[in-house]
Amino acid sequence: MDFKVRRSGHIVLRVADVERSARFFQDVLGLKLIGSQARQMYFLTADFDANHHQVLVRPARPEAPAPDSDGRIGLASASFDIGTLNDLKALHARLLKAGATVERSEDRGAIKALFVRDPDGNLFELYCREGKGPPALADRYTVRGTLDHLLAPA
Repeated sequence: MDFKVRRSGHIVLRVADVERSARFFQDVLGLKLIGSQARQMYFLTADFDANHHQVLVRPARPEAPAPDSDGRIGLASASFDIGTLNDLKALHARLLKAGATVERSEDRGAIKALFVRDPDGNLFELYCREGKGPPALADRYTVRGTLDHLLAPA
């Protein structure tokens, strides 16, 4: 091959309420609003220097059906690397306080993950890696259990 994909760029979400979705990504997930176009599209990122925008929210048609990440062909989920397990714990508390729908948690050994839905029902995986080096495939993909014991308030 004469080229190499370096990294993912951004996701574009069509949403029922762009302002509500922009608030979710800012207030709950901590992304920064870096621009908008006539309040119809919002550009959000965690780090402007690394990526101009990671999420773009724009309006859907009023009659558009809700997403179905478990059935239709198309994007099932998107993910964000949260950093450390302590960061993931803090985010979990923030999600619960905000009333977000946390569907499940997964302990895959080296990967710890939360699965949460945005206000329109799009599924996001919020994860951290524990340890150094690449995890073995079984560590990355085999669910060993939940993180419930780690996420419970002390």
